[in-house]
Amino acid sequence: MKKIYTLILTTFSAIAFGQSLSAFQKGTTIIGPVLNGDEIHQTTSITTNTNSPTVTVLKIGFTNTSVTTVTVGVERTVIYQNPPLKLDGGGSFPDTYFCFGWTCFTSNVNAAPSSDYTILAPSDTSDNVGQSFFIDLVEGTTQGLYTVRYKLYNVNNANDTLSFTVRYNSFLNVSENKSVIESASDVFPNPANTNAFVNVTLKNEGAVKVQIYNSLGALVYSGNEQKFAPGKHKVNFDCGSLNSGIYFVTLNAGESKITKRMVINK
Repeated sequence: MKKIYTLILTTFSAIAFGQSLSAFQKGTTIIGPVLNGDEIHQTTSITTNTNSPTVTVLKIGFTNTSVTTVTVGVERTVIYQNPPLKLDGGGSFPDTYFCFGWTCFTSNVNAAPSSDYTILAPSDTSDNVGQSFFIDLVEGTTQGLYTVRYKLYNVNNANDTLSFTVRYNSFLNVSENKSVIESASDVFPNPANTNAFVNVTLKNEGAVKVQIYNSLGALVYSGNEQKFAPGKHKVNFDCGSLNSGIYFVTLNAGESKITKRMVINK
């Protein structure tokens, strides 16, 4: 059975680059890599049944990519909350809580105690494994706007961290909606060999930049920006230098970011 802990709220230091931790956002399949400094956008649904409130669940898989065992701690900071989250540990809502490894923490816990650090041994780093990290947000009777940052860190190396931010219902804040990409197709051909492309629809003029990450979350390709007018366009990229394997193609334009899964087969 998972343990529940209560702890005084804390804050944490600035983002640093993760050296031994690799992460993937998961659904029924791998959605894409989670890189240091990433933003993940989630949409919640309001709660209509107070006895069974609606919960938005984000699942991240973490793996240890180093050759030695890593002891991992986790810290959370609520950056923005409207309406205010009820971080009282009492099960009220709206609130947010997280689980890492075999431990779940109540909503008023922003840092795992040392007795509950998670041990990650060197493991298979393929994209279908990973220690599960669950982030739950229990919505209220009105849709809220929340920004929450998480940091996972090697307790024996202060420079070895992986931080990311979860933004809930960011579309509610019109002033922050500077997205350019309206939609994007899957990568074609897939599997690919030397060249591939993605069809994108832009709702605003913008410069699209293609970046490709391997299954460990390492950047292996960064293309030049391609400027397009609003409408439908084909974005081409060269993957001829990549070895066979699973990759994630990220299209960046303004504050838009869309990730697609790609297989290289040579």
